Amino acid sequence: MLFTVCIHNADSQNLVKNPSFEHFVNCPQKLGNLDNDMVDWVTPTKGSTDYFNGCSQAMGTPKNFNGEQPANFGVGYVGFYFYAPEDYREYLEGVLNQKLIKDETYTVSFYVSLAERSDFAIKEFGIQFTEKPVKVDTRNTLSRRHLSKISGDVSNYFEIKYSDFYTDKKEWVKVKKEFVAKGTENYIIIGNFKNNARTQKFRTKRNVTKGSYY
Repeated sequence: MLFTVCIHNADSQNLVKNPSFEHFVNCPQKLGNLDNDMVDWVTPTKGSTDYFNGCSQAMGTPKNFNGEQPANFGVGYVGFYFYAPEDYREYLEGVLNQKLIKDETYTVSFYVSLAERSDFAIKEFGIQFTEKPVKVDTRNTLSRRHLSKISGDVSNYFEIKYSDFYTDKKEWVKVKKEFVAKGTENYIIIGNFKNNARTQKFRTKRNVTKGSYY
């Protein structure tokens, strides 16, 4: 379950639109409908990322199909699979208020909590900045091969790693990293860009989901 997303410049201005997922077009009523419900956030692939908000009974906060977690800010958050059988993946794509400035240092940060029904935790989160919006017809890993076919610059990619695994199912854990901009960043994509074989994972318990949902 996720996030409040921030990209700070030197003046500590947050450059991410709708960073805590409070603004929406429709109060969410079903799974995988983020593209139709949310403002300023979309899914860049066919993976069915979920939007939760306290306005809803079916897709509410703090209780929902994957566990129970109060929102860290406001009453909204999103949730998606970073690891699942057969390399199934879900992602989240947001738009920035302005293009990042070349060679300037920024900080990206967000909060995560592992859903109670997850039986795996992962060790790193991938961050991909793009010049143009991404839409790829796949339900699997969004790979470098896919991204190489997208027009515009996709060169700024990095991972935020943790010395342990992101296993906390009760509290929100802050994920944070400084990076230097290429000067072409208009969009941010968050997810796991590695296939199952390359994903560092830890089994937290045996359950039916066989996945890692944050």
